[in-house]
Amino acid sequence: MDGGLLSLLKQGGFAIYPLLLCSILGVAVVFERTFYLIKANKTLTLFHPQLLQLIKKDQTDKVKTIASEVYLGDIYSKAIDLEGQLEERFLRNLDRVRLQLSQKLRTRIWILGTIGSLAPFIGLFGTVVGILEAFGEIARTQEGGFTTVSAGISEALIATAAGIFVGVLAVAAYNYFSNQINQVTLKLKAVSEELAESLCFEEQIESQKSNGKKVVAGGRK
Repeated sequence: MDGGLLSLLKQGGFAIYPLLLCSILGVAVVFERTFYLIKANKTLTLFHPQLLQLIKKDQTDKVKTIASEVYLGDIYSKAIDLEGQLEERFLRNLDRVRLQLSQKLRTRIWILGTIGSLAPFIGLFGTVVGILEAFGEIARTQEGGFTTVSAGISEALIATAAGIFVGVLAVAAYNYFSNQINQVTLKLKAVSEELAESLCFEEQIESQKSNGKKVVAGGRK
């Protein structure tokens, strides 16, 4: 069966080679992003409660050490550096880090989108070439009939099928990872808000009207 598949691919003509390259590249991206997302989710589900407890115990040095060794740990290190700011300013500064991490999550995902867009057209191009060769064969032999054009048509159909197959898988992978990344991004937002609750100081208004100044509370929430 393997030999049959290999023979079938060979019949697909030159268009099979760029499609094969796209397939290898797409599989590599899928494995790399899967590994990264598993590690990122592990940080947000397994390490996050531990890091939050350490922050509440004021063990910030230990938090930074752990954060430097885990995926998406930058958000915890930056939160420690921003400790003591008002919540609005704290979240605004931490949002910059969150956006950077979101961009990192999307690294190389564009490759899947590009493959999904290009692969069917590569297959279509192979189809056109195969049909042209079929008509060229008719012109050379001055004969018609199925036997004369079968090789070119076969090449055309195989290239089309391969292009659609690769494109569909790439688009499916792209949509899956986009959804997973959106979920992780939402988790990062929730993490930012939890860190703000633990590390920000509340801006309070002095209760005495005679002294109408705003003061910053001297401890964590």
